[in-house]
Amino acid sequence: MKNMYFAFMQRSINVESRTSGEIELSDDNLEEIKTDPIQKEIIGELAKLISQKLNLREMVVKGFLWRGLREWQISHGITHQQTEDGLRSSPRKRMEQMTEILELFEKQVVKILSSEKSNELDHTLKSALQMYEEKYANR
Repeated sequence: MKNMYFAFMQRSINVESRTSGEIELSDDNLEEIKTDPIQKEIIGELAKLISQKLNLREMVVKGFLWRGLREWQISHGITHQQTEDGLRSSPRKRMEQMTEILELFEKQVVKILSSEKSNELDHTLKSALQMYEEKYANR
């Protein structure tokens, strides 16, 4: 599979904007991670679903999802190639991996959410995981 390169925001979220609901993005300190087309598609669909339910900008959600994926890779000592190999994992294993990635996402995004949106986060992530299971876990 042809590798694609995508940047995720390393320090691109202005947390001070938490109360206004506006989040500013910058392209400072972008870090490149490698991924493949299916991972890009999954991140895109998850970001769309989560951003709509939490009323956040899709680019912000994508940044946090990319960060969660990268943190997951690092925490498991997994290279990009091994992540690609994971595409051949069992559906159960894929669900476990996505659950871990979404937990890492949650730890990051909860820092910028209002308490009202924080209360919606758990339900939103369950919906995202269900969408992943229905559409991608059994590929």
